[in-house]
Amino acid sequence: MPGWETCHEPSCGAGAGTWCLFRTGASLSWKSGMEGPACATGQTGQLGVLRQVVTRRMVTDSLVASGRGDRRSDGKLSALTCVFYVLALTLFPRDGYRSVLSKLAGGTARLAASGQQVSSSALRQRRLALGPEPFRLLFERIAGPVGTVAMPGVFWRGLRLASVDGTYLEVADTEVNAAFGRTRNQRRIAAFPQVHLVALIECGTRALLGVAFDVRRVCEQDLTRRLLDRMRPGKLVLADRGFPGWLLWVDAAARGTHLLWRISAAVLLVPDEILPGGSWFANLTRTRTSGKPWRGGLARCGSG
Repeated sequence: MPGWETCHEPSCGAGAGTWCLFRTGASLSWKSGMEGPACATGQTGQLGVLRQVVTRRMVTDSLVASGRGDRRSDGKLSALTCVFYVLALTLFPRDGYRSVLSKLAGGTARLAASGQQVSSSALRQRRLALGPEPFRLLFERIAGPVGTVAMPGVFWRGLRLASVDGTYLEVADTEVNAAFGRTRNQRRIAAFPQVHLVALIECGTRALLGVAFDVRRVCEQDLTRRLLDRMRPGKLVLADRGFPGWLLWVDAAARGTHLLWRISAAVLLVPDEILPGGSWFANLTRTRTSGKPWRGGLARCGSG
């Protein structure tokens, strides 16, 4: 594009196909052949993740697919820049809006040629206008395994290791987010709503393979069911004791993936086949009242 030139910053290891946010007089832009979004300040640590994982083409495609792209030339925050800005917010969760923008812009939060400061309110409104859809599409495109056979903890006997687990994330205390629910006890109610999140993660690299989230009252098993399409042949999926259930196990195993899940000690299991190594097989009934046993290895436990 007109006006773009090679970066000569010593901290910038110019690489083809990479992009960096920089100031070009009137606005913030993304420039090819630069080390990372913080080239002007040499902050190539956390911000370098954007260069390594997220490309300009990925963001542009997500904006077009979501109908959120624009062609702004009035010196304000474009949709493209706003996406990278929101991603940078996750890297600096303790920093304010303008502080993060300053990191991206090389030490200043000025956008307009007149030198006018960008207010936190303007940044918030731009985020609201952008909406969540571009980020959902971007995540779906990026999420996936990144580990290789040479990396420790990624493979075991030819199977790619993955782990599924859940957590709760606090979100802003807004009227809309109130629907997610809050923790409470006899004395008080939590200050912030919480989202219930379940993630499927590649072991060894912690790369996200898939996520599902909902209101607090939705259980981990129901959220895990939304991730079954990410459980494919060639994987060994680990899970803690809160996940095993007859239906979920059957549906996950039907995807062709291998499963290794802990089971609660509260579940009564009676060994019916002792293996040479001391572990054993047991039958798990479909429900507590059906009496219909199912033999599938879910209850393969060590005898200690």
